[in-house]
This record gives sequence, structure tokens and C-alpha cells, in this order.
Amino acid sequence: MNKISALAIAVTTGLGLVACGGGGDSSSSGSGNASLSMKLTDAPVSNATSLELFVEKLELKNGSQTLSYTINKSFDLLQLQGSNSADLFADEEVPAGDYEWMRLYIDTDQSSLTTNDGGVHDITIPSNSNTGLKVNTPFTLPVNSSPTFIIDFDVSRLLTLSANGYKLRPTLCLIDGDEAGHITGTVASSLLESCEVPVVYAFSGANTAFAELDSDVGPETSALVKLDEATGDYTYTLGFLLNGDYQLYLVCDADDPEADDDIEPVASTTATINGAVDNGLEVANIVVDDAL
Repeated sequence: MNKISALAIAVTTGLGLVACGGGGDSSSSGSGNASLSMKLTDAPVSNATSLELFVEKLELKNGSQTLSYTINKSFDLLQLQGSNSADLFADEEVPAGDYEWMRLYIDTDQSSLTTNDGGVHDITIPSNSNTGLKVNTPFTLPVNSSPTFIIDFDVSRLLTLSANGYKLRPTLCLIDGDEAGHITGTVASSLLESCEVPVVYAFSGANTAFAELDSDVGPETSALVKLDEATGDYTYTLGFLLNGDYQLYLVCDADDPEADDDIEPVASTTATINGAVDNGLEVANIVVDDAL
């Protein structure tokens, strides 16, 4: 079975069912409205150039009612890496209160994957037509609040080639934008001399040991290291991480989440995020002295 190389985050084996961030203070909920914004982001893959997903609608479960919002828009998820994101909707007036889950519905007939060789492939998403892509992350919208939530659409976790084209079983995370930020930096060129696919992984907690994607303690997210043609620097950006300490590892090979690749990191450093999406940018350069 051929696989798109996975360079991403948390593990699930079904349609996305994990939480990366919480909602507001439930004590502030009540009758009234909130102004909600929803965005999409993604983690990278190493051998695909485009993944166009056509999002038909988004549903929100609020008590006894299910709210439905028409999107009808195509998103290239592979352009939404690092700190990049795209709006599903912005400043939508919704009822304040407690929400149980949300769902995205994808039109696979208008969606496709383009691999590095230029091939354009159909994709299928199991159960999408019946239940959509469900995020079982409860959250609360206080009255008169205006939160921004980011859906981290981790397509690279489980994307496999079958007889009928590519099958996508994505992992979705819901991130509260007020509790998250980004890590960016440069990587010393001498650390990359023998790197085929240089990647930076972020693990929650300072001094956290390196572990591969197939483990129970894998990275929170990842970023490809790329050459900035304008400056000549090798750079990376890890986007939409919750506030806290992180241990960063530079590796030189793409990790297969379904196999023990015996990957060893070549360098490591630490970083701390403390801020919201708009201003929570931490710089963490990986230098020669960080080599392991």
C-alpha cells in the first residue's frame, strides 16, 4: 500500500475525534448571542502539492438544536500550513451557550489530491456522506463573546492509496485561538547537509523525549524546513499550538505513522508560547550547538 508521507500530529484511526483546545467559561453562558469565527489549517505532507477539499456546510450542536451554515467553497489544505489559515466564516452571530460537537461535510466529487508527479487523484472519505467529519469537542460561547476557533485538518495522518483512489481519514483538532500561538525560526544549514526531508516536530512540555508518530506520545504538530530564496535561510513555522512549553526536534526523514522507522533526531531546542493567535509568535532558531 502506498502512502502519502505523514508529517503531522495526534493519533486517531477514525474520522477526527480529538480536541486540541477548549472553549470559553461556562459560567458566562446564558440567553443571548455570540459572534463566532471559524478557520481551517493543516499540517504538511512531503510528496503532495495540493489537496482541494470542497466544504459544503458546517453544523453546530447547541442543546436540542443543530445549526447549519452553508460554506460551498474549495480549500487547498496544503496551502494552509504553519500559521496560515482560511476562513470558513467570520463574525457569525450564533446563540450563546454550550455546544456538544461540530461537523464538516465535504463534497468529494469536487475534491482531489495532486501528487508531486503531477497526478490528480480522486479521494474518498468513509462515512462523510452520512455523518460528516465530526469534532467531538464540547465548548461554551459566553454572551457577547467573539471567539475564533481553528479546525486543524490533519489530512496527512491517514491518507492511503487504494484501488479506487486515495482514501482520506483525517484527524480534526479544535483549537481556541485565544489560547494558541505559533513558533517560527531558522535552522543552521550545516545541520541539514545529510537531510533528505528535514522536518521540525513539536512535543508538548519542555524536555519531552522524542517519539515517532506511531507512538502514543507523538508530536503535537510538525513543519517542513524550507529554503527562503530571498534570505538564503532555512526556515520553519509551527502553527496554532496551545500556550505552553514545547520541545522541538529536527529530523532528516519523513516519518511513517504506521511503521517503526527508527528515526533519530539530529538537533533539539525548547520554546514557549504565551499569547493569542494574533500576537503569540515565538522565535526559536535551531543552531549548531543544538545538535544531538
